[in-house]
Amino acid sequence: MQLVSEKERVPFTFKTGLAYRVGNDQRPVYGRLVFDLEKPQERSFHVRTGVEAIHKSGLILRTGYDRDNFTLGMGIRYQDLQFDYAYKFIERLNDSHRFSLTFNFGASRDELMARREEADRRRTEQFYSDNRRQAYLAEVARADAFYDGQQYDSALAAYYRAEAYASGAEKDYVQSRIAEINLILGQRQAPIYVTDTTVTGPFIDLVRQARELYDRGALVAARDMAAMARRYDLASPELDTLELAITTAINEIIAANIAKADEASERGDYVTAYDSYNTVLVYDANHLQARKGSRAAEKKLNLGQYLNLGLEYFNEGKYISAKGAFDKAREYDQGNGTVRTFLARIEERIKESTSLEDLQKDSSMWQIYLEGLEAFRRGDYEEAIRLWENVLEVYPNNRNTLENIEQARLRLKK
Repeated sequence: MQLVSEKERVPFTFKTGLAYRVGNDQRPVYGRLVFDLEKPQERSFHVRTGVEAIHKSGLILRTGYDRDNFTLGMGIRYQDLQFDYAYKFIERLNDSHRFSLTFNFGASRDELMARREEADRRRTEQFYSDNRRQAYLAEVARADAFYDGQQYDSALAAYYRAEAYASGAEKDYVQSRIAEINLILGQRQAPIYVTDTTVTGPFIDLVRQARELYDRGALVAARDMAAMARRYDLASPELDTLELAITTAINEIIAANIAKADEASERGDYVTAYDSYNTVLVYDANHLQARKGSRAAEKKLNLGQYLNLGLEYFNEGKYISAKGAFDKAREYDQGNGTVRTFLARIEERIKESTSLEDLQKDSSMWQIYLEGLEAFRRGDYEEAIRLWENVLEVYPNNRNTLENIEQARLRLKK
């Protein structure tokens, strides 16, 4: 600072702080603890600390310590509106009273995170749903063909495989066919006697079907069929051997797909990794490594999707849309160099101000700009704004377009 010839340098001040949130807004009472430390140049440290308790009714109580003075405060929150009062004891001066009124708008960080997680969850569910539906249709078509040809053993095995993929009305249809075939097979086969223990026809039939499913590689269906057979006989050596063979085969498939998925992840082939991890989850839905790997691969796929979208928009000159896509990509990988590079380029492009003459040199954008003027003249201000916002996608800081949009919005308010 300088006054005439006298100069004075403003002293440096170093400030740092910590905050800790206790509980969350799902509890009746939650709060925060805060601590600030300030060190002005050539002066001693100043300490500020405080605690805030928030009740679900909207009442907020605060107390703290500001350097050498004790403070008290309270607040009342109703929906997006909040009133706060703070009282501070000050030695040798009048005590301080501070009032504030706050209006919050827009989604909170927690709400935005929840929306993103919900969108990711829905996208994953849709992926699973599409694949499940395709697998179901393939299995049920095969089963119906066997059924129509009266090959009931093969039809039953195929229907059991279809049941693993069925949902809702699909499951009702498959189970009705299974019950019908079991009835047909039960009528054909009389009880079988082994020593002094009666082993019923359904047990022998289920073991045979489980064996056929195992031989055909339908391991999940074979495992389920064997589990059904186990209900009829808890001590069957034949079934023990079959269950061991099924379990061994499933474990081999899981190990092979885990290795394949890990290798694919290392070389950046996240489509293969995602598919292999999810293959493991078909056999073991609780496999921790596969679940973690599937989520990680999905994030990489989403990152690639938004990167490609951002590059496409950037190459088309739609910098606002490109920025939105790259911002989404950054959510999946904060340190991605490509994202940082293009966001910096977009920032430079957006800073550049353009004139009406610049628009006239771009025939397509000039046409859209003129269409916006025509919509404005006939009083269709919403259409004018929509057209001019398309211009801003390519020329974000065009002065004339920005002024026109402002005028159109003013007319809409009137």
